[in-house]
Amino acid sequence: MRDAELIAAIAGFVEAHPSRGFWKCSDQLRKTHPDWNPKRIYRVYKAMKLNLRRAAKRRLPKRERVALYIPALPDAVWSVDWVHPIIPDTYRKVAPGGLRSVHVKAQDRSCR
Repeated sequence: MRDAELIAAIAGFVEAHPSRGFWKCSDQLRKTHPDWNPKRIYRVYKAMKLNLRRAAKRRLPKRERVALYIPALPDAVWSVDWVHPIIPDTYRKVAPGGLRSVHVKAQDRSCR
């Protein structure tokens, strides 16, 4: 049979790498056998019934949506924003909900 060597090569590749599709298989086979063109490889690949769609990755289930926490009183919870493009030696504390923001002078952060 004319395609026996090609069938053996495709079977070996698919056995070693079952999750890879046709084009990765074709690229690898053409590295070792440049005279095998993709049309011939695909014809044999289809004849071997390997052109089935691969199972897609399963998605994680959707999480329950939880409402954001809004404190009852101001100054109860603070978050710190360390990225401040204008004044590099200060940082900004922001209360949840944007109630107010306070600029605080940063400590000496030099690395020694």
